[in-house]
Amino acid sequence: MAISQGWWEPNGESRLYFILSNQDHIHCSSEYSLQTNVWSMITVTWLTGTNGFCEVYVNDERIARSNTDKSVHRFPAGSIFIGTDRGSTLPAGRKAQFDLFGIKLVNRPLPHDEIYSIYSKAVKSRAYLSAGRWNRLNPASKNTGDNTQNDRPEARVIFDESSDWALSRNNTDEILGRISAAGFNVYIPCVWHGRGTYYPTAVGHVNRRIQQRIDGGDDPLLYLVRKAHGLGIEVHPWFTVVKREDDTYPRFYDEGTPKGAYNVHIPEFRSFVVDLMLEAAKRYAIDGINLDYIRAMGICLSDFCSQDYKNKYDAILKLDYIMRAVSNSARNRIQFWQDAAINDIVKRLSENIREINPEITLSVDTHPVADNSKRALEGLDAIRIANSGMVDVIYNMDYQKVINIENVTRVRRAMKQPDKLITLFGNYERIGKKVIPRDPLLIKKYIELARSRWPNSGIAFYLYSKLSDDQVKLLASGPFKTRVLPRWEAGNSRVGE
Repeated sequence: MAISQGWWEPNGESRLYFILSNQDHIHCSSEYSLQTNVWSMITVTWLTGTNGFCEVYVNDERIARSNTDKSVHRFPAGSIFIGTDRGSTLPAGRKAQFDLFGIKLVNRPLPHDEIYSIYSKAVKSRAYLSAGRWNRLNPASKNTGDNTQNDRPEARVIFDESSDWALSRNNTDEILGRISAAGFNVYIPCVWHGRGTYYPTAVGHVNRRIQQRIDGGDDPLLYLVRKAHGLGIEVHPWFTVVKREDDTYPRFYDEGTPKGAYNVHIPEFRSFVVDLMLEAAKRYAIDGINLDYIRAMGICLSDFCSQDYKNKYDAILKLDYIMRAVSNSARNRIQFWQDAAINDIVKRLSENIREINPEITLSVDTHPVADNSKRALEGLDAIRIANSGMVDVIYNMDYQKVINIENVTRVRRAMKQPDKLITLFGNYERIGKKVIPRDPLLIKKYIELARSRWPNSGIAFYLYSKLSDDQVKLLASGPFKTRVLPRWEAGNSRVGE
């Protein structure tokens, strides 16, 4: 049994692990680095046998889970070693440097709501524990003014993954009214979630939920753009590029394509999805396009992909897939292959859309990393496409309660224009199966963090459906009280005509 930040394999360096039994293959991990200079409560809990699982929590958030139906035959016995690998069968003198506040053992699995309660009580009774979360706001800041207010151009972005905005004009009016009241000036509504558009299209097919409104002669996206611009709000339609949620286009995927994905290595799919996004740019006075799921969503092992890989690299895809963790050449070939497919989509979209509207803002949603060797083998090299000018914004999807500032710093250092990186904060949290809005005061803290650390980048939140009335009131009366135009590092500071 072990809890470890990093692992002996290079690919595990940035993961947080809980290994219940390596021999029984019962473990879970997540791409997560514990923050330095702050207190963190780490909880691991498990159940073996039928409906078994293991879980890792940091503070009050679950960061990793795996299911198992196995029973553990090798329960740990003897001493517990803390901050050293002395308990390993292959000790190498590795040590950790940290201060231990305490340790508690219980004889049953802990549910999420109980862990949440334990953590909440801990920080309430010992305020200094959570104080460290935010003590790095001001020391590194070049902005020594009041970070709760801002009257300079600033992108204030809200993402909306639901199709509710497109169901009726009343829905559109209500949503725009709430985000306008809160002080947001950029709205990113999903218009394609892998099962049809939320607007009339000649390239793809319309989502069934929206079809009736369109058949009645109303164009949801046209109405949205006009209404939003009248309120001083930019509209950046959001496409989940590779995600597939219906079976409308069987020619764009095959057996062996990653689950729930289109096959990015099929050239016809890449042309289709680029044309779909260009159609929206031609038809509507949109201010930007947001690319989500702009990644292969896994490694395709279909017959088509195997032959494509063979043709391009004279190598066996399935063999490289097996060897990718231990062979740099195998990993590099897969990475180049995946990158080429995703790069083709982004490059063609970027080049063609600039001819339609040179002022449009292109953005991608991802978990960027500065070290290319740690980048997921899914084809998106976000830093490179931003540095090349193909995209204007990288939204760093960091929905954890405590933001990974160290990673943001590393990524910004790798960027030619660091302010193209905008941290996308979560305005909600999960407690077990429940998803609830976060405390408005925490939303305010995120804004203070962004303005203090990265004053020229912008502020973004996911998710509109969890934007509570209390959050709206706090934003309107505090951080977003002064209305401003959006600012983009690419040079735009405008609202579309």
